[in-house]
Amino acid sequence: MINSLQAFTPEIRSPLVAILLDSLRSPAIRRRVQDQFGISNIMLQGSLSAVPLARYVALFEELAVYHGDPLLGAHVGMSQTTADALGPLGFLLLASSTMRQGLDAISTHIGTWQTGTTIFLDMSNDEAKWIYRIDDQTIWPRRQDAEYTMATMYMALRSRLNKPWRPLEVHFEHEEPACASALRTLFRAPLRFGQPYNRLILDPTDLDLPHDTPFACFIPYVEEYLRVLAPLQSDPPNILTQVRNVVRNALSHREVSLDLVALTLQISPRTLQRHLAAADTNLRTIIQEVRQSEAAALLENGIRKRADIAQALGYADHTALWRAARSWSDIPAKKKGKTDS
Repeated sequence: MINSLQAFTPEIRSPLVAILLDSLRSPAIRRRVQDQFGISNIMLQGSLSAVPLARYVALFEELAVYHGDPLLGAHVGMSQTTADALGPLGFLLLASSTMRQGLDAISTHIGTWQTGTTIFLDMSNDEAKWIYRIDDQTIWPRRQDAEYTMATMYMALRSRLNKPWRPLEVHFEHEEPACASALRTLFRAPLRFGQPYNRLILDPTDLDLPHDTPFACFIPYVEEYLRVLAPLQSDPPNILTQVRNVVRNALSHREVSLDLVALTLQISPRTLQRHLAAADTNLRTIIQEVRQSEAAALLENGIRKRADIAQALGYADHTALWRAARSWSDIPAKKKGKTDS
C-alpha cells in the first residue's frame, strides 16, 4: 500500500530530533541551533510532538558537519533500537507474523509518524523493493535522513529475522559520497547511488517466513491507537494534490489509470472525473505535469542516467522519455545534456 498524501507542511514526530539536539553539549550552542532551524521547545515536548520535516532534514545535515561525521545518519540508525526509531510502527513491524505484513503495516500507518513521505513495498518485476522517499523535492540535500532511514530499516529487519541477514542491494537518491566504502562496510551489501528512490532490495523468500511472537495479539490495539491518533496536519491536501501524489508514486512501477487513482483515493472514477473537470484539467494532463516536474527535480538532484529517469517516470526506455521531453520547455538544455552518462 502507498501512503503519501502530502499535507501543506510535512512533519515528523520522531524523537530523533531531540536526540540530535542533545548531542550538542553546550546549552548555548543548542539554543543557537534551535533558533537557526526554528525548532522550539514546545515542538519537542512529548514523544508525539511534531517538527516540520524540512527543518529536521536540514538539522541532520548541519549536525553531520558540526560533528565531523559524514556518516552520522547511518551511525545513528545502526545504533537505535527499532522501538526508539519507529515507535508504534516499529512494534507492528516486529510483532507481525511475516515481514511482508510488517512492512505493509508501516506503509499503512506512516502518516501518523511522518507526512509528505512515500513508503511502500514494491513487488514488481519479481523483485522485492522497500522504497522510501520524501515527496517534496525541494527538501534537499537530505542524505543524512536517507542513510539514517535505510540503516534503521536494515537493523529492524535484521532483528526481526533473528539471523545473519543483509539486503541484496541498497539504493540511495544522492550521489556517491567520498566515504562510500565505509558505508558499504556498515550495510554489508552492494550500494547504488544517484537512484530515483532510496530502496532496500530484499530476497522475496524472506517476506513470508513465519515469525512466532507472543506480541501478535496486541497488533489490533496498536493499530486502533494509530487510527485514532490525531493526524499531524489538520488541513488535508486538496484533490489535485492528492491525485498528483498518487500519480507520482505509481509511475515507476505500475500503469496509471483513472480507476487506479480513484481506488487509491477511495472515490468513484466518475466523482474523480468531476473533480478534475471542475479544476479544468484531466488525468492525462496531470500525468504529463508530474513527469515534467519529476524529471526536472531528478536532474537537479543529480540523477544523470537516462535509463534511471525513464524508469522512475514510467517510460518504456530512455528514448520514449526524451521524445516526450522535447516539448518540456522549462527543463534547461544543459541539464538534458547531463543525462548522457
